[in-house]
Amino acid sequence: MNRELMNTVEKIKNTSDDPLLVNFYKDSDNYRLFIQALNDPYDTNIQKLDRAFKRYFKEKKKVLYISNLIKGFAQDYDKRSKKEGASLSLDRPINDSEDETVTLKDALKDGDVEEIFESALEKTVPLEDLIENECVAKAFKKLRPEQKDVLTYSIVSGLMNKEIAQALNLSEQMVSYHRKSALKQLRAALEG
Repeated sequence: MNRELMNTVEKIKNTSDDPLLVNFYKDSDNYRLFIQALNDPYDTNIQKLDRAFKRYFKEKKKVLYISNLIKGFAQDYDKRSKKEGASLSLDRPINDSEDETVTLKDALKDGDVEEIFESALEKTVPLEDLIENECVAKAFKKLRPEQKDVLTYSIVSGLMNKEIAQALNLSEQMVSYHRKSALKQLRAALEG
């Protein structure tokens, strides 16, 4: 490749205002495809460069979407926890017995973690009591019991798929399936 073309390529690579393009060209394979398309501007070379950029752009969009999703969930969780004033205290009583008070710290020392877990599941507030949107509330009532349980444990109790699967005697895949199908139905009701 001649020196003039090489200088132009370096200028494009380094002075682009678009960080997406700058980072795209930092990858040696993408840079090679770019040079190849400049040297031999045949349709096949241009299409290869185009496909590589589309893959790169799609991956960046996924990462941005997931980042925003995580940020949104974190902000929502923070708002809910501030609103409810919910905090975990190791010294707060976990049983309703008047004659003997057991704290979370005591139970953890004794190794009664499974009992604590079961107790927490029993005290979970039904999700339908927390839904304020009328369309979503109606759609929630139409869900199958397994879907309601999965969403309640996930959203209200903050349990992970593995923990929900243990509590409901389901596989993690079924928990994921129930959550996705329930959310899809709720989303459709909200959009409809």
